[in-house]
Formats: sequence, C-alpha cells, structure tokens
Amino acid sequence: DVVGAERWLLALIDQGLEPNVFTFNALLAACAGAPDVRAAHIWQSRMATAGLSADVVTFRTMVTVCARAGNIPLAAEWLEKMRAANLPPDEVSYSAMISACAVAGDALVAERWLCRMQEQGVRAGRAAYEPILRAW
Repeated sequence: DVVGAERWLLALIDQGLEPNVFTFNALLAACAGAPDVRAAHIWQSRMATAGLSADVVTFRTMVTVCARAGNIPLAAEWLEKMRAANLPPDEVSYSAMISACAVAGDALVAERWLCRMQEQGVRAGRAAYEPILRAW
C-alpha cells in the first residue's frame, strides 16, 4: 500500500528522524507492489535529494516497478542506470525485464533479454525461463 508506506515515511521525518536507503527501499517496494511508477520516481528522487545513493535494491526495485507497470523502455533505462552506477544487474532485475516483455506478448524480446543476461554471466533461473515459456 503506497499511501500507507508514504504516511509512515512522512511520520518518521516528522519525528525528526532521517530516512536511510533501507527506509526508501521499503517505500519503493510498496510502489513496485502497486505498481506505481510515478510515486516510485518521486520517492527515488527524494532519496537522491536527501544525499542517499541508490544501491542494488533501489535499482532492482525501480526496474521491477517499471516492468510491472508495462513500461519496458523505462525499465530498460533503469537497468542501464544500474550498470552506469557500476552495479551489475542481477537475476531479479533481468527476470523482471523478461517477464514484462513476455506479459506484453513479445517473446522474442524476452528471449533477447535472457541472452543478454547470460552474456553478462548472470545465472538464469526459473523466474527467467517461465515467462518466456508462457509467452509462446
């Protein structure tokens, strides 16, 4: 529940406590569950404004929220930002991309993401293969 998570983060700030990367990542996870891309971008931006650097979980969650919302180009952009931050995308990040492509009915693009994943040395598990199987 994004609204509930936002309420608690704001309550934390109102108490004079400073949120950290883990706090923001928890809120971003709520955004991914919705999926609410707009809220995720607002809160990720607030995280950066607070001087906090995104970690692997932050990037992975941004990829996931965009992919779940069906915004494959934006999810791919977050994968590139992850790579640019010297944080290699992991199985969860690639699997989110693969699943989004498969749900959109684009099995060939999903397969390309699987190949890219393997080329990068990331082990593909069931979460990467099953969406492609369903797309065909």
